[in-house]
Amino acid sequence: MTTANHISHTLTLVCSTLLVACAAEREESSFNFGVGAESLDSDGSTDDELQPPSNGDGDGDGDGDGDGDGDSDSCITAQVSASLTPQNVILVLDKSYSMVSNDFDHDGDSGTQSVTRWAALHDVVSAVAPAYEDVANLGVALFPAMSATSMYDEACLVQDTLEVPVAETNAATILSAIPAANETELYGATPTAAGILNAVDHLVSVDDGRPSAMVLVTDGASNCGEGEDMMARLESYDENLPIVVDDAFSNLGIPTYVVGIDIQEESVFPATQPRDRLNELAVLGGVPNVQGVDSFFDAKNGIELAAALEQIAAEVACTVQIDQLEGYAELMNATIGGETYGTLESCEDGSGYVLDFDGETYTLEFCQLACDALVEAKGELEVGFACPPVG
Repeated sequence: MTTANHISHTLTLVCSTLLVACAAEREESSFNFGVGAESLDSDGSTDDELQPPSNGDGDGDGDGDGDGDGDSDSCITAQVSASLTPQNVILVLDKSYSMVSNDFDHDGDSGTQSVTRWAALHDVVSAVAPAYEDVANLGVALFPAMSATSMYDEACLVQDTLEVPVAETNAATILSAIPAANETELYGATPTAAGILNAVDHLVSVDDGRPSAMVLVTDGASNCGEGEDMMARLESYDENLPIVVDDAFSNLGIPTYVVGIDIQEESVFPATQPRDRLNELAVLGGVPNVQGVDSFFDAKNGIELAAALEQIAAEVACTVQIDQLEGYAELMNATIGGETYGTLESCEDGSGYVLDFDGETYTLEFCQLACDALVEAKGELEVGFACPPVG
């Protein structure tokens, strides 16, 4: 389910508990797994600093033999529970007229009846939102607004506030707020930049210390740029969109995943090359798709659309950031639902986690069955540390 793509540190989830590693003949140290967490002592109490467990023989040398000479290689391993802090994720969804005016292959089978692009998107959101609402605080921004029409002066309307603010266990609220799967009366152009700005403004206003991300799902290039000539606004690509996406990532640390539905090489409204435009946005957003030919997640049918959103949701939900792990990274293992997972070189190698270090922060990306287990466990896991090798 996950990929080997390394997520920016702004996308990572953090453990909410401080964990302890065992040590043999090491100086006392403490570990900070995440931000604003309490430390958990071996007896279950909390303290300002968490120390490695001692051997408990009472002589003060920590070797466990009671003679005070400190020459033993003995060590006590440690394993404590932890949980993940869900990050704030906004689905920025295109509900323009083209989402219902074009047929879409929802199942990859030419022998079955096609549906609208909106119907296919609704089905995927209906599956993904409930599955991941315990490991991500979800919200929705629609563009254009439900009040948009096909009239030139009403085609680019966007609501002033988010349709669904980010919140815990928010799937039911999201599904009741967006148009139904069988809705065919959706109107308006593609004011993507305004929808992204709505999402960014909301994420900044929440200001709860959690990482944030946006998932843009659209079936074409953005129009509705600035200017008084409405026809020109509809016919021209909105050059402000890449600026908005770049600013969100580069200056605010908010990445944008870009998913394209049935994207064509050329378009008339606006007159541009949609695939090129979405590739540019995906790179500027900071989390391009590294597995496909294109930098955006290219969905030519409903199966590919579901796979794209599942992959993105897994990357968001299954990445853990650890502030301090120096000297203990190779001793760690993770247990989820009774199954213990170790390190991998790449998520393509199987189920486990990929450990990455950027010079300041350790990041664990859980892969395949380990990611599935983490989502099913609603972010609950145990982290253990084996004794270091002697010598």
